[in-house]
Amino acid sequence: LPPPTALTTVGSTGGAGPVTRTRKAGSVASPVLIAVGLGESVPDAEGLRRAAGNAVRAAAGMDSVALALPAATTDELQAVAEGALCGSSAFSPYRKQSAEACQ
Repeated sequence: LPPPTALTTVGSTGGAGPVTRTRKAGSVASPVLIAVGLGESVPDAEGLRRAAGNAVRAAAGMDSVALALPAATTDELQAVAEGALCGSSAFSPYRKQSAEACQ
């Protein structure tokens, strides 16, 4: 599916996977719009899972996120939810606590 003209002007190709962040457009209430390429055809559950994970990862640090993906079945909705969950997780390496923190 080709990206809307507004996204092509900022470099989006519509290929599966790439993420494009831009300022809000039109009636979108959010200050940031994050678009994820879905590829040439409507994605399967795995494609939706990856797209949701990429979108949520790109939104790191934001207070809230709303996803709009073409999920039509319960399996596809589950894939979006799983992708969002995986995308929201972050690796936190073990940190050595100082002596003062332990007292």
